[in-house]
Amino acid sequence: MEKENIRMRLATESKLILDKLQRQIFEEIGLEASYSSIVSQAIRKTVPKMHEIDWQSLKKRNLALSSPKESNDWDYQTSFMLEKDVLDLISELQNYFLEVFQAKRIHRAFCVRLCLKFHYLLLTNK
Repeated sequence: MEKENIRMRLATESKLILDKLQRQIFEEIGLEASYSSIVSQAIRKTVPKMHEIDWQSLKKRNLALSSPKESNDWDYQTSFMLEKDVLDLISELQNYFLEVFQAKRIHRAFCVRLCLKFHYLLLTNK
């Protein structure tokens, strides 16, 4: 499947989640997962449930692994190799979030952040 290199600026919270999930995967199955594969998995598992999730609460929820300051600091710049189906799911979520958050524009990084957060909470049963 064709992949596209997508650059984005993530919140430090997203970077911490990616690091934590990457370590968890390595500890559980002994394989190193790329950030791109973790993001793809989070998007693919979260978007089909998007109508069932309380996004407002999720956005406000602080995780033990980050401080409130880090949650809203968008200093981590990276790029992901994402497949077309994942990009399509992110676009679908962007459109949905326009209504949910009453916004004029939703960035892909915001969608990735919330999906990673939801995915992390699901995997850690918190």
